Amino acid sequence: MSVSDAEKQRQAETLGHLAMLAKAAERDLKARGDQTGLTRLREDVRRSAIKTIGVDVEGLRLTANGLGR
Repeated sequence: MSVSDAEKQRQAETLGHLAMLAKAAERDLKARGDQTGLTRLREDVRRSAIKTIGVDVEGLRLTANGLGR
């Protein structure tokens, strides 16, 4: 099934918003020293990415050339 450019844009914007929320939650959990919460957040983000875009993001890093492991 082909995905329209508008749908791709919507998905990208949704993922961007989710990433910002996850980063804010991560900062808060780190500030409180909540390691259990950080672990749970990372797993939740990982599962969400697998479900949403079909990609396991564990180990991915953003580099100057894009995403890599």
